[in-house]
Amino acid sequence: MLSSVCSSAQSVANPVLIDSATAHQHLTQHRLAPISPTAKSFGTFGDYTVQVFIDTAGKVTSATALSGPQSLQFDALRFARTLTYTPFTKDGQPVIATTVVTIPFGPNSPKYTDPQPWPQELQDAQADCLDAKLKKAAPADIAKKCTALADALYKLPMNDDFVNRRITYLDAATDLLLNKQPKEALVQADRATALVEQGHDDGEGSAWAYLVRAEIEAALNQLPAANLDLTKAETFQRAAMEIVQSDTLKTKYSATLKSILTYHAKLLKASGNTAAAQIKLDQAAKL
Repeated sequence: MLSSVCSSAQSVANPVLIDSATAHQHLTQHRLAPISPTAKSFGTFGDYTVQVFIDTAGKVTSATALSGPQSLQFDALRFARTLTYTPFTKDGQPVIATTVVTIPFGPNSPKYTDPQPWPQELQDAQADCLDAKLKKAAPADIAKKCTALADALYKLPMNDDFVNRRITYLDAATDLLLNKQPKEALVQADRATALVEQGHDDGEGSAWAYLVRAEIEAALNQLPAANLDLTKAETFQRAAMEIVQSDTLKTKYSATLKSILTYHAKLLKASGNTAAAQIKLDQAAKL
């Protein structure tokens, strides 16, 4: 299993890094990002930053949320995956590429019209989850509403919304863990890692999935499983660090890896493996 993880992690380290200005010139269309009625109703606007991965034909194959208002995350990722570019080349040959895109949202952003809208049940569940988070409701209320969203999404046929599914499942898993419901949280985390294992994600997102599941497994005292998942998280996070473009993101990704290593050291020590724990601490100290 670990060898396949390493292979997947290596594949996400292959894209050629393209600076944002150059990538912008390669866009086949320049248009404003539409905003969904749900997001617009919250009145939280601003820029959302996304890292996209582009295949040799210029099509975005995946997108990872980097920063921006939480209520705009879904719209930003949905828009980013519709972007198309004239193919990027190296030595005259088309290459897989990655770049960072800043997507602006404001009161005048066009309204999103979904040709195949979510079922009303799912739209209501998404609004309830976002509302609970933005109002900083009690942990039990947030966990209940965001789990309802994850469960409703899980029932839908799988299409190309892999990243949104992974985010939704992991948000619910984290909310359940905060509400001291680790068994229920593990169900959601397993759904997220299942997507990762099918190759439907990038390094940073994959690392997050395995880290969250490891934290849940540790809460359930499943330390061997947690240690394995943390090793996977480290592998994917290192791969993510290989492809980020800006110093700011490199610092952020490095801090995340340091946190994973430090947490892994804690679990290894709890398992009685002090030598392995020290190795993790030494690695963290070099970041």
